[in-house]
Amino acid sequence: MTQLGKDLETVLAVMAPRGPVVLVGHSMGGQLAAQLALDHPDRVIAAVLIAPGGAGISPLFGDTAGVAFAAARWVASAAGYVLPVHDQGWLGETRANANYIPSEDSLALAASRKILDQFDFSAINGRYADLYQPVLLIWGRNDPTIPLGIGERIAGLLPCRRFLVLNATLHRPQQTRPDTVATEMLRFLDHPTCDRTSSQPAE
Repeated sequence: MTQLGKDLETVLAVMAPRGPVVLVGHSMGGQLAAQLALDHPDRVIAAVLIAPGGAGISPLFGDTAGVAFAAARWVASAAGYVLPVHDQGWLGETRANANYIPSEDSLALAASRKILDQFDFSAINGRYADLYQPVLLIWGRNDPTIPLGIGERIAGLLPCRRFLVLNATLHRPQQTRPDTVATEMLRFLDHPTCDRTSSQPAE
């Protein structure tokens, strides 16, 4: 277990007197949330997983030493025009901070390489079939980081889930479609039930 996984278990233990919890996680955080739900089915009663890891990642992000990572860097940089790193609508920043571009920072890129080298994005895989709690699974149809095909595989394994696919959406639906994601999360939390069909909200 990673140190972050241990830290999350500590948080869960601290929250124990308050009763069961619903976990929400995106990408790597979604994988960690799924792992915690698998390890503590008595404490985690449901989960919202947004493009979670655990069953793979785009090959572009898997070769951090070669050409593929350079391509992944280009994808991340290009996505910045669609998914801005800085959004003044929810976070006020100084001019210096607002001008910062992570994809042009050698230290940020080195950190990304280390994360991609050390984090096992396939650690759960078939174990998704053992996650029996209700799950709301949300995916962007055009996700370049963890492609929809991986989401469809996870959806096929989950015993109790609702699978929501958002059109014209990349890897961060909660940023590009916040109102839709929030509405669907609240609906799920109100009635965390199973639905074996895939759905797509009205545009």
